[in-house]
Amino acid sequence: MKTPRTYSANKQDRLLATQNQDLLSLINGYKHEIRPRRLVEKQTNDWLKVNGLNEQYLARLTKDQLRALQACHYLLTFKAYSLTNKQRKRLRNYRRTLRNEQLRHTITQSHTYAILNLNKKLNRQTFKQHRQLDADKPLP
Repeated sequence: MKTPRTYSANKQDRLLATQNQDLLSLINGYKHEIRPRRLVEKQTNDWLKVNGLNEQYLARLTKDQLRALQACHYLLTFKAYSLTNKQRKRLRNYRRTLRNEQLRHTITQSHTYAILNLNKKLNRQTFKQHRQLDADKPLP
């Protein structure tokens, strides 16, 4: 009867790490290299920050609230010139209320949908303006 092969603790750790790395590479679709976890987390956090979100909000907010928060950030950052003072105030108030844990429960779905509808309205206006500009161009 064969005795099981034993490895030193250091060699066992290296063997286990190699097996885990091979398994992770198969899961992630990488053949030779695995991106470090910190790099992936940093890229994710940077993308969230660019879109006006925070990793803490992901677990606490509903899907529609996250979309509305992203729309608020987009409108206030890129479409502020198209907004009236009342609309700007509404967007800032919604964003402030959503980020405050004590006030978050006061936000209803109608508030959220109002923000999403405003975003949709401004996008439609923008596309309409682009269509008109394209129609005015002479053909080559």
